[in-house]
Amino acid sequence: MSIVESANSPREPVLPPGMARVVGLLLAVAVAFAQILVLMNLGHDLDVHLAAQAAARGARLWWSDSPGWLVVPVIVTIIAPLTVLPGAFGWRARQLMPPTVRWRWRVVLAMAAVCLLIDGAMLIFGRTGGYATAREAVWTSNGAVAVRHPWREAKSVGLSCFMLGKKGQQRTPRLAYDVRFEGGRTAKIGLVVRPGQSLAAWMAAVSPIAAQLAALPPAAINRGTFDPACMAATAMAADQAGLARVLAIRPGG
Repeated sequence: MSIVESANSPREPVLPPGMARVVGLLLAVAVAFAQILVLMNLGHDLDVHLAAQAAARGARLWWSDSPGWLVVPVIVTIIAPLTVLPGAFGWRARQLMPPTVRWRWRVVLAMAAVCLLIDGAMLIFGRTGGYATAREAVWTSNGAVAVRHPWREAKSVGLSCFMLGKKGQQRTPRLAYDVRFEGGRTAKIGLVVRPGQSLAAWMAAVSPIAAQLAALPPAAINRGTFDPACMAATAMAADQAGLARVLAIRPGG
């Protein structure tokens, strides 16, 4: 290449340093925010799918349960853009590579590819959960039944009642049954009690399950946490006799 050709060759557009840093920061926030929205939408779709699947089988209790190994990559896809992208656009505190135009867009594309990869994994492997009938706990994977366990096969069970939220703020009572089976699977058939909500439907669904769990050996019944505030709020939302039946496995109940 001659000197003339070199001089006349097109140059890469260069943003002023200040503008480049602003663009990098906006891109980082946009990618992280978009990833949060996508993950929230995937979680909502999973909940809707599980609720419909449970209703089709006459079950009113269901839970979602994504694999634990997905937590780390999901967090990484939210933190990584905020950590890497600003540096590629000239923020020296985050600068892991030369802030050149070529590197900048390679980094942006790499972050987008990683986010799409994790979203795909969430879509394929995250569609797990289950529902509870009066006879058994059923786990599903991608819409198909994966495992069934009758309640009599439970290895341990615990009932807890605690308040969600921070002290000084409006707190919500939560009743939880955590029923563990062979292989570490857990049926989570609890309920978050909203203000003014009746517990009648939930108690009607849980009562036959609670009767079977109460028949387990004492060693299989773990002591849960019973917050007095939760117990009082829950009692106000339920008839006392029905609540007593549901809390039959409560230590001292």
